[in-house]
Amino acid sequence: MSIDEEKLNSVENALLPKMTVGVAIIASNAEQVIRDCIESFIEHVDQCIVVVNNSTDKTEEICRSIKGVEVQNFEWCDDFAIARNYSFSFLNTDFFLWVDADDTIYQPENLRKLANEVPQDIGGIWFPYHYALDEIGNVTTIYERERLLRAKLGWVWRSRIHETVSPLIPGK
Repeated sequence: MSIDEEKLNSVENALLPKMTVGVAIIASNAEQVIRDCIESFIEHVDQCIVVVNNSTDKTEEICRSIKGVEVQNFEWCDDFAIARNYSFSFLNTDFFLWVDADDTIYQPENLRKLANEVPQDIGGIWFPYHYALDEIGNVTTIYERERLLRAKLGWVWRSRIHETVSPLIPGK
C-alpha cells in the first residue's frame, strides 16, 4: 500500500461513524468487588448503568462515587431476566455489554475497536467467561457467553435464573 493509500484509508476511517458501547450491571451487596469491576472498563466505554437491587451495604455509594457511572434502583423480584432487561432499558448506545458485579473485563481497550469493526450483519460477539477459579485464582472453567450485543436488534433477557439473552430481530 502506498503512502497516499494509507492516508486515504486513514481519512476514510476517521469519517466513519464511531460505534458506542454501554455496560449494564445488576448489583446487590457487591461493595467488595464492584469498584474493581467498573474500573476494569469505565475508561473504555461510553455509558455505564448499574442497577442496584435491595443492597444493604455500600454498593450504591461506591458506584455513585465513580465518574461516568449512572445508578438506578430496582426492587428485587427474584428474577434475573427482569433485572437485566431493566438495566438494558437505560442504555443509549450502539452496543450493549452486560457484566456481573464480580467480573473483570480483560483488554477493555478493544471494546470500541470490536464494535467499530464488526460487520453490520453480526448481532453479537461471544467472549470467554472465566466461570470458575481454583483457590489460588487459576481459571478452571471457561464458558463462552454472549457479551457485546448490537442494540438495534432489541435484545431481551429470558428465564428467572440462569438467564439467557436473545434478539427480537434475527441476526448472525
